[in-house]
Amino acid sequence: MMLLGPAKAERRAEVVDNHTLVMQLGDSLHDFAGDFAGADLDQQHALVEENAERFGNDWIVFPNATYGAWSEAELDAWEAPHEVE
Repeated sequence: MMLLGPAKAERRAEVVDNHTLVMQLGDSLHDFAGDFAGADLDQQHALVEENAERFGNDWIVFPNATYGAWSEAELDAWEAPHEVE
């Protein structure tokens, strides 16, 4: 686990140079790949689609309810019907 030090991309590169990276844990997309950093929402959606097989396998996302870009995002109403068993 490398929590502190140089930028995340540099830490990832150092690990990959010396170890087999088997799993990454994070609370934002740029925790997993530098391509997400600075990407707009449409680019992030495309990158998520390109890497969909990684989520839940070697990229594990932990929600962070205390801060993040999500706090300024517009919310869309969910139109799913309510079902009671």
